[in-house]
Amino acid sequence: GCSPHASHNAGADTGSEGFWGYRINRNVALGGGLFDLGKFGFTATTVPAGTLNGTIRLRGVNLDAVGILPIAERFSAFGRVGANYAEARDSFSGTGLVAVTNSSPSKRETNYKLGLGLQYDFTDVLGMRLEAERYRINDAVGNRGDVDLLSVGLVYRFGGK
Repeated sequence: GCSPHASHNAGADTGSEGFWGYRINRNVALGGGLFDLGKFGFTATTVPAGTLNGTIRLRGVNLDAVGILPIAERFSAFGRVGANYAEARDSFSGTGLVAVTNSSPSKRETNYKLGLGLQYDFTDVLGMRLEAERYRINDAVGNRGDVDLLSVGLVYRFGGK
């Protein structure tokens, strides 16, 4: 068989997230959403001579508990912990002596999710948030890793306060 000799990882892509939430009180909320963490790829040089190319696409849903710390009248910090249910779709191709037995495996699995952020409220119904989140993801061939998402988003509250 072939063995990887050196690899190069493409470490960043554009992701997106849509979320909903219910604020239980001033300091606690529940939230959930849909996410697409983008596509990541690598190229590995193998021995005997050849290359293995791979990409992974990550999408799923999440459910979180959110702790809120008011800092000023319209400014707050928050942290979240929760679970994500993600689908990992891998795609592989080889050159030279590399033979790929399954070119498009996929897997669905539940893992943890963490996040920290800041929110500023322009009005009682409209705000903006900056957030850093970490998703634990398992790909379709048994690799475990973390995907970090840094986002800026708008928050709209139905029903005002």
